[in-house]
Amino acid sequence: MWDIKFGMYSEGVEAETARSKAWHILGSVINYKTIEISVRFSNLTREWVLNVFKPFWDNHASDLKPFFWAWDIDVYPDLIFYVSVTDGMKYKMPVSVLQFVDSIELEMQGIKEV
Repeated sequence: MWDIKFGMYSEGVEAETARSKAWHILGSVINYKTIEISVRFSNLTREWVLNVFKPFWDNHASDLKPFFWAWDIDVYPDLIFYVSVTDGMKYKMPVSVLQFVDSIELEMQGIKEV
């Protein structure tokens, strides 16, 4: 069985804010909220990596096409995002032993509904 480590999840805000001379907020318009997600898959079979993940990378993710990401729909139904891989992300398949791959990382970014 393979393991998933759902690591960093961060949110940011892209907004236009007007401030007074004393730096107090006079008003803000939130344009959108950004999200960044980092995931590491471990103990994968080489077959799964080559037959499932690699085609996903070659035909979808590496072209920065968006996709839905859900950590665990049953436990966290609010953590479903429309994301794409981050600019400059690289596909890496670390050295593996026998039929297993050590790990694969996936760095994603998207916009959260406001």
